[in-house]
Amino acid sequence: MTPSTATASPPRLGPRVRHRMVHTLTRTLSQAKAVFAVTLHGVPVTAVDGLRRALRTASAELTIVKHALARRALTQAGWTALTPSLEGTSGLGLTQADPVAVSKVLVTFANEHAGVTVRGAVVEGRCLTREGILALAALPSRAILRAHLVGQLQAPLRGLVGVLRGIPRALVTVMDASRHTRSHTAERNAP
Repeated sequence: MTPSTATASPPRLGPRVRHRMVHTLTRTLSQAKAVFAVTLHGVPVTAVDGLRRALRTASAELTIVKHALARRALTQAGWTALTPSLEGTSGLGLTQADPVAVSKVLVTFANEHAGVTVRGAVVEGRCLTREGILALAALPSRAILRAHLVGQLQAPLRGLVGVLRGIPRALVTVMDASRHTRSHTAERNAP
């Protein structure tokens, strides 16, 4: 290998390949409920594979993208707010499911790996900065929120059931006391 080939830039993708990649990414972005822009600088491939596995458990995927192709796809899909977030080696975290779970995975991974930064996101049409993503990650998951809601809805019903159970119990107690009073009264009045 000659020194000139060792420092040569990687071969360019052909126009057909670039068009196909942009089309595929645009289609994927169009179906996403939330898109997260992540910078992955100096992160080993094995760690990125671990991130992909963790995101799959949260019903999401990570796509490593070339900036020019990502910008085109983001623009075509209507996610233009994320284009300034593309710096360095970038990845797009895409999900059609719960964005809170995805933000938790990404923030946890970023805290564990120095070269990872979650730069921005668009969640259900709203643009989030890094601080917004951290706040989103701090929220309880959708399943926990639903459980809290069900608990809050059940509390008044439990109270009502307790009151309704108490009425017959109180009636029985009053009737028993009345019977007991009558029997004592009858015993005193008996010759």
